Amino acid sequence: MNQMKQTRIKKSTTSPWWDEQFFFNFHVPPTELVDEIVDFSVYNARTLRSDALIGSFKCDVGLIYDEAQHALVNKWVLLSDPEDASLGAKGYLKISACVLGPGDVSPNMAAAQNDEDEDIESNLLRPAGVQLRPATFTLRLYMAEDIPRMDSAFLEGVKKVFRIGEEQKELVDPYVIFGFAGKEVKSKIMYANDHPDFYQDMRLGLQFPSMCERIKLQIRDWDRMNADDIVGTTFLQMSQVSSSGDQDTRVNDTLTLYLRAAGGFLPTFGPCYINLYGSTREYSDLPGEYEDLNEGKGEGVAYRGRALIELTTTLGELPEVAVEDMPGDDKLRVQKFMRRRKYRVHAAFLNASMISPAHADAPIEFEVSIGNYGNKLDENVPPCPSTTQPTNAVFDGCYYYFLPWASTKPCVVVDSSWEDISWRLESLNILLNIIDTMSANLERIQIGIKAKLPVPEQAQLLISLLDRLISDCDTPLAAPKDGKHVSNELDKLMATHRASSLASIKEMAISLRENATDLQEALTEVENLMAMVQNLANEPQNSMPDVVIWMLSAQKRIAYYRIPAYELLYSDDAMKRGKHCGQLMTLSLKYPCVKDKDRKYELPVLLRVKLWLGLQTQDQAWHKMQTEGELAVYAETYENQVNILGTWTNKGPTMTRPKWSDSEGRLELQKEDFKPPPGWNWEKDWYISPEMSMLYDKDAGHKNYLEDAYECQSRNLPGSTWGPASRPWTDVKGDPCPEKSAFPLPSGWKWDDDWQIDLSRAVDEEGYEYCVEATVGGYGPTEKTYHLCRRRRWVRPRSFVKSATTMKKQQELQKKKQTEGWEYAPLFNMKFHAQERTMDLVRRRRWHRKMVSGGEGGAVFFNLQSEIEKLKKRLAKNRSCLRCGNTDDDDDDDDDDDDDGGGGGGGGGGGGDGDDDGDVKRL
Repeated sequence: MNQMKQTRIKKSTTSPWWDEQFFFNFHVPPTELVDEIVDFSVYNARTLRSDALIGSFKCDVGLIYDEAQHALVNKWVLLSDPEDASLGAKGYLKISACVLGPGDVSPNMAAAQNDEDEDIESNLLRPAGVQLRPATFTLRLYMAEDIPRMDSAFLEGVKKVFRIGEEQKELVDPYVIFGFAGKEVKSKIMYANDHPDFYQDMRLGLQFPSMCERIKLQIRDWDRMNADDIVGTTFLQMSQVSSSGDQDTRVNDTLTLYLRAAGGFLPTFGPCYINLYGSTREYSDLPGEYEDLNEGKGEGVAYRGRALIELTTTLGELPEVAVEDMPGDDKLRVQKFMRRRKYRVHAAFLNASMISPAHADAPIEFEVSIGNYGNKLDENVPPCPSTTQPTNAVFDGCYYYFLPWASTKPCVVVDSSWEDISWRLESLNILLNIIDTMSANLERIQIGIKAKLPVPEQAQLLISLLDRLISDCDTPLAAPKDGKHVSNELDKLMATHRASSLASIKEMAISLRENATDLQEALTEVENLMAMVQNLANEPQNSMPDVVIWMLSAQKRIAYYRIPAYELLYSDDAMKRGKHCGQLMTLSLKYPCVKDKDRKYELPVLLRVKLWLGLQTQDQAWHKMQTEGELAVYAETYENQVNILGTWTNKGPTMTRPKWSDSEGRLELQKEDFKPPPGWNWEKDWYISPEMSMLYDKDAGHKNYLEDAYECQSRNLPGSTWGPASRPWTDVKGDPCPEKSAFPLPSGWKWDDDWQIDLSRAVDEEGYEYCVEATVGGYGPTEKTYHLCRRRRWVRPRSFVKSATTMKKQQELQKKKQTEGWEYAPLFNMKFHAQERTMDLVRRRRWHRKMVSGGEGGAVFFNLQSEIEKLKKRLAKNRSCLRCGNTDDDDDDDDDDDDDGGGGGGGGGGGGDGDDDGDVKRL
C-alpha cells in the first residue's frame, strides 16, 4: 500500500524506548489486505550510507489477523539482514499490532518498559531462515553472608522459657533465585542460617544471542506460614559482563566458546562477591514502607548482604539438570578469592545545616557504615565509633536548623575487612579521571564558543583537549600483582578489551587532530570519543560495598546518602585515587523511597563532610591530608542521677540506668574501668565536657516565639462528666509541662499578649479535640460518646528584648552551665536540656578524658574490666573529633557570642554555627 511512518530518533542508546502509535487506514477487501507485507526496519540515524539499515522483520497482515483478537500484543520480533539471514540476529524489537474492521474494539496494548518476569523466548517471532543457538548459563553459587534477620523471635522466646532446643538459631531461612528472560531456578533452602554455604550449580537454558539485558539474582527468606520474603535483589548487566565483536573462535569437545583478544567474549563473571541493597536491615513484624527496594525497584538505602558467585556461558547445549551440588574440589578452588584485608573509613563532619524543622525535636546523629560494619542498630557486628555525638538542633533564625558543633568537629572511624580488589577500582578511577578531564576541557571549548573567541584560539583549545586525551590513553591501567591480588577470567578479558579500546580511541583522536576542518563536527566526534570511554568506565566485579551516611533522630533512620567505595579509595598515585578521597563534599541527604511527590523535593539536611577509605596500613595518609585542626580522641562516660523527693541521687527505684554509662544507658562505664588500648596513653585526668547543643534553648535564634500548652481532660465512663486528666497540662507530644499560669518567662523576653485558646485548628467552638486514648492519638473535632480524652491548645506569644544586662546574665548562666555540665529531662529516654525545669526527674553530665597516641597506635577500643563476664568482653567505642581554633582541653566548649538574630538559653544562634575553616591549627 506504500504507506510508511517513522519514530523519533533516540540518540546514543542500544536499548531505545519509543512508546509511539501509528495508524494506517485502508479501503480494500479483507482478502486483499491479508496478503500485504508489513516491514519493521531499524536504521542508524547518524549515518547516510546505504548500509545504515541495522535489521528488519517482515510478515504479512494475515499473520496478525490470525492471532487472538486479530492482534499481536507485546511481541518481540527478531531483526535480521534481509539480504542474508544467515548472518544471525541484528537486534530485537518489541511491537504491538492489530487489524481492526468496522465495529472492532482494540485490545489493551500498554507495555511496561522493564518487565523482569516476562518470558521473552516464548514470546519471540523469528523470520524464516534465522536460527538462534542454544546456550546455557551456569551460576556457581558458593555462599552468602550478612543476611539480615527476617523472622519473628516469638518462637525462640517460647523455646527459651521451656528450655526446648539447644543454642539460639538465626532468624532467617535463605535461598537464592537465579533468573533470566522470564525463567527462574531456585537453590536449596538453608534453614536458620544468616551465612549459608550453598555450593550448588544452577543452570538456565536460553537462545543465544538474547535480547534480555539483565540477569537477576535474588535472595529470599522461606516462610512456613506466609509468602516468602525478599531479602534483596541485584542484577548483572549483560553489556558489562560480555562484549560483542568480530570473534576469533574455536569450539572444544564441550562446545565451550573461547573468544580471543581480537573480539568479544560471552557473559562471564567471578568468582566474586556481589552485594545486595534494599530496605533498612532493622527487623519489624509489620510490613515496611520500603519493601519495594528489596525487589530492586529504586535505589537501595542499606546493605542487605552479599553472595559469592561465578557465571559461565556454554554454547551449543541446553541444561539437563537445573540444580545440582558442586564437586568438592571446586569448594577448595574458590578459597583463594576469599582472602580479606583490613580497611578503614575516616569521616570528619564539618557542618550540618538546613535541617528540616520536622526532625529538630529530638537529638540528631550521623552514622557512617560500609557493608554491615558501622551499623549501630545491628547487634551482630562489633561496636565501633561510627556515629557522631547526639546533638540538639538549633534554629538558624530563618527557617531551618543546624547542629552547633562550633570548633569541635566530630570524627568517626569504621574498620572493616574486604577482599583486596584495589586494582579493579584503581583502573576504574583512571578511566573516570580521563572522562572528567575531557568533560572539563570540552566545557572550556563551549565557553570559548559562547564568548566568541577567535577561531584560532578555539582550535587551540580543541588541539589541547585531543593532546591530553592521546596522552591519557597511554596511561597504563592498574594490573593485579602476584601474591597480593587474585584475578579471574573476566578481569583478564576486560583488561584486554579496555586496552584495545583505548588504543582505538587514541588512533581516532590522532586522526581527528590531523584532519579536523570544522569545529562543530570535531566537537561531535569528541563527544563520541568521550562516550566510548564512558562505556569502558564500569566495574561489574566491585565487591566492596558502598559507604552509606545515615541521619538518625530518636533512634530512627531519617535520611541517607550512598557513595561508591571507589570514589573514596586512597592510592599513592593521584590518577588512581578516588575523586572524593579526603576532599570536602557538600551532600544533600535524601529520604529513602520517596513516594509522596510533595516530599520529593524536601531537603532533610545539608552536610559538609570529608571521607577517606583505604587500607589500615595507609592510615597516616588521612592524617597528612587534614590540616584544619588537631585530631583529638577521648574516652567518654556519662554520670547519671535521679530526683527523689527533691534530692538528686544515683540510687533508688527510679534509677533505670547505671550510675556511669554510655549516652544511651545500655552499657555500664565506670571511670576506673577504662584502660588505654595498646599504643595509647592518657594525657590528662577526667573533666566535665558539656554538650554544646544543650546550652541552646528551644527558642534560640528566634526573635518572636509562640509558647503553647495543652489543657487535657478525661472521663472514666463514656458519656460522663469531663474532669482534669492525670496529666492536666502537656506539650504537643503528651509530655507533662507547667500549667499556663505557672509558665516561666525566660530572661530577656517579654509577653506580647495574654494566653488565648487556639481556634485555628480542627477543634470545636471551645477549642477541644477528642480521642479515645491520649497515648494513641487520632484527635478529631467532634465529640462522640465513646471518647474518653480531650484537649485544647493555649498559646501566648513573646518577643526577644536584647539588652546589656540580659546578655551579661545569659553569659554568666552559660558559664555556670558549662562548669556543672548537667543535662536535665523528665525521663532518661526523653530529650535533654541544660536548664532545670519543674517536671525534670533525671539528669546526666558527660565526662571526657583525652588520649594521645604513643606512635603507631592500634584500634581505639577499651576492654571494660568490670563487665567482661556480663557482656562477654563487649568493647566500648571511643569518641573522636577534629578541634579547630582553641585546642586547650579544659576549655573544650568555648562561649559562643550571642547573635542579634535571637535569644534564649545559650544566647541564640544566628544563620549558622560559625563553622568557618579559616581559623585552624595544624593537624
